[in-house]
Formats: sequence, C-alpha cells, structure tokens
Amino acid sequence: MNGFLIAAAIAATGVTALHVFAGGKAIARPLLMARDIHPVARLTAYYCWHGVTIVLAGLVAAFAWAAFDSRAWPVAALAAGLCLAFAILGLGLVRITRQKHRHMPQWLLFTGLTALAVPGLLT
Repeated sequence: MNGFLIAAAIAATGVTALHVFAGGKAIARPLLMARDIHPVARLTAYYCWHGVTIVLAGLVAAFAWAAFDSRAWPVAALAAGLCLAFAILGLGLVRITRQKHRHMPQWLLFTGLTALAVPGLLT
C-alpha cells in the first residue's frame, strides 16, 4: 500500500467533485445556456468539459489502483505526467492571458496532485 498515491487518489476525488459540482454550476451551466456563442463552439466547449470530467475520474482510478498494486506504476506515472502537464498549462494560461492566479486556480490543484503523486512513484 502506497500512502502518497492513496493521498493523490483522495485529492483527485476532491478535485473531481469540485469540477463536477462547483464548476458545473459556475462554468458549464452558464456556458451551455449562453446564446451569444455559436452553437458549434458552445457545444464543443461543453463536450470538452465532460472530457475533463472523464480524465479527472481516470486520475482517481489510476492513483487508487497503483496505491494498492505496484504493477500499475506506469498508469500512475502517466496520471502524474498529465497532472504536471495540466499544472503547466494552467500557469501558462494565467501568464499569457494576464489573468489573476485566483481567477484560474486549476494550476494549483494539479500542482498539488503532482506533488502527492511523485513521491508515491519514487517509493
């Protein structure tokens, strides 16, 4: 049993719940109802929203599986790599678009997941 990967799985569960419930209400629902956005762009963004939900659930599964089965290490490594990539993407978007970090906090969530997963991969 790998405590760091268990912690990563629990944290990823929290991130997934935050995405689905808080983000769904604050972002996905208004996006879907926005009639000033072309339907193809609006529905593509909505599709991507659900794609992110699937990826987040996959992170939970990957970290949980690897926490209890060391043979799943490559799956957890892929999940950690995705978390790192999403953290870099989030920080990059904040910088490029000149947003405030608090307005786009996704980078912080993925940095936290990465910080939990990497020690689990190294043990």
